[in-house]
Amino acid sequence: MRLILFITYFIITVLSQAVKPTYADVSAVPATQNQPEVQVIELLDWSKIFNFLLDLKENALNKVLSVYELLFSKIIATVFVVWQFIIQSVDILVFILTLSVPLILFGYEQIKSARKEDKNNLAHKETQDKIDGLLNRSPVNVNQIVLPPVSSLIVGLNHSFDMSEDAIKQDIINLNKHIHLNEHDDVAFNNRGLRHLHLKDYQNAILDINKAIKLNPTMPVYFYNLGLVYLNSEDLINAEINFKEAIKINESIAAFHNELGLVRLRHQKFDKALKNFNRAIMLNKKLFIPFKNRAFVKYRLKKYASSIKDYSRALKIKDDDFRIYLNRGHLYLLLEDFENGIRDLTIFINQIDKKKFPSDFSIALLNRGHAYERLDKLSEALEDMQVAEGLGIHLAEVYLTNARIFFKQEKFTEAKNQIELIYKSDSDYKKDKVLVEIIKINYSLGEFDEVIARSDELLIYEPDDFTANCYRGLANV
Repeated sequence: MRLILFITYFIITVLSQAVKPTYADVSAVPATQNQPEVQVIELLDWSKIFNFLLDLKENALNKVLSVYELLFSKIIATVFVVWQFIIQSVDILVFILTLSVPLILFGYEQIKSARKEDKNNLAHKETQDKIDGLLNRSPVNVNQIVLPPVSSLIVGLNHSFDMSEDAIKQDIINLNKHIHLNEHDDVAFNNRGLRHLHLKDYQNAILDINKAIKLNPTMPVYFYNLGLVYLNSEDLINAEINFKEAIKINESIAAFHNELGLVRLRHQKFDKALKNFNRAIMLNKKLFIPFKNRAFVKYRLKKYASSIKDYSRALKIKDDDFRIYLNRGHLYLLLEDFENGIRDLTIFINQIDKKKFPSDFSIALLNRGHAYERLDKLSEALEDMQVAEGLGIHLAEVYLTNARIFFKQEKFTEAKNQIELIYKSDSDYKKDKVLVEIIKINYSLGEFDEVIARSDELLIYEPDDFTANCYRGLANV
């Protein structure tokens, strides 16, 4: 729009200067009569037009040059500012890089270390369920409650150990070849050590797992596995040392605390063991083994009701561990809750393989027989004792229970015969309890001299025994 206005102004200016009407001076010419007045128009003055155009050109050129001059100065100034900015930016960047290079190198090392740790943690995570999930075997306790296991747990990074002995030996041969070619493979040494452990070759297992630890001391599972070797070889001191080291590296794996608790349990350090099992449960409430072990510790601390609660929580997690029913049933009997005790023991008796676990089966029958006896269900009690006697295990306890049952049935001769069987099978078995029963039987049979003799014998062990003093007094009357 400005260009159009400029062109229009230019044309009007040129024409106003070039075409200009003028009139002749007629005053010098005498007018003639009858001569008309003539108007003379002056022709275009091209010299003026040319001069005007030259002036206009010169002015325009000056204007343009001044504009270019101004524009060029602005550009130069802008370029200078930009250049100054670039130089300053480069200086700042160099300064930042000078400061950040050490930080970058440090960060790289930290990332590298973190990736290695993540890799180790991934390996830990992959093995954690195996580590936490295989503690299911329990030896029989002669005190009629099942102890927590000396862990036979073996965890490999490549294999589980549901393998035959020949297959494990072949695995060791293959690992020997691999280690010969890869002598810095810590995983291979660990795996070979675990296979030696499974074969109960504890010396070689210790050598291999120690080599794995030397190659990679950041793997807590190696210390854990070494602890298992020592635990299975009954070296509880070194077992505890290695379980503590595993926890020091990674304290978030429940199995580490569980195994340390087992070591302390075997040292009779019940309070410390309880803390370890509490920690294991806090880390993983889905594992039933720590609940089982904590229940056992509470049993040893005579916290029977709390122990029953832990066994019940373990059953909610894994309801096919029938040994829990054996233990919980025994605890119910200790609290004289005979109905619940009989219920749990019956579940165990119906589910256990008596050929595979005859001792467990015998314990359950004895405990249920005791409960039936206390409830005066004497026929059911005798049936359990007959089955238990047929197993040929814990016979002295069977005979003692039978003696009590026959005494209640007033079958005193049969009761006395059961006592004689106790002396034949194990003359020192629960001597005080056997003497109490024979004193009562002798008195009922009118054998007062025997009552006095047996009472005197019992009073040697138990000077304040009520039964001995009472029946001795009655016999003397």
